[in-house]
Amino acid sequence: MVSSKTQDLSDRIEQVDALEQMIEVQLQGLYALAAPGGDNYTIPINGQLYRGGNVMSLGALDVVAAVYDSRRRVVGSPRRI
Repeated sequence: MVSSKTQDLSDRIEQVDALEQMIEVQLQGLYALAAPGGDNYTIPINGQLYRGGNVMSLGALDVVAAVYDSRRRVVGSPRRI
C-alpha cells in the first residue's frame, strides 16, 4: 500500500523520442513515485530499456532526469546514488 504522502508521477514523465532514436534505445513501462525522505523527496524511476528488441541490464546505465514545478522551473537535479 502506498503512503498518503507518496505521489505517483508516472503520467508526468516526458520522454524524448528523438534522443531514444539517436541512441537506438526504447524506454518502456516507466513508473515514478515521489516518496518523502526527511526534508526532501526521492523519486525512483523504474522501467525497461530495450536495444535492438532485447531488454538491457540497467546496472551500468545512468539515467539523467530533471524535476520541474508547475511554472517549468527546475526544482530537482540528478544525483548519483
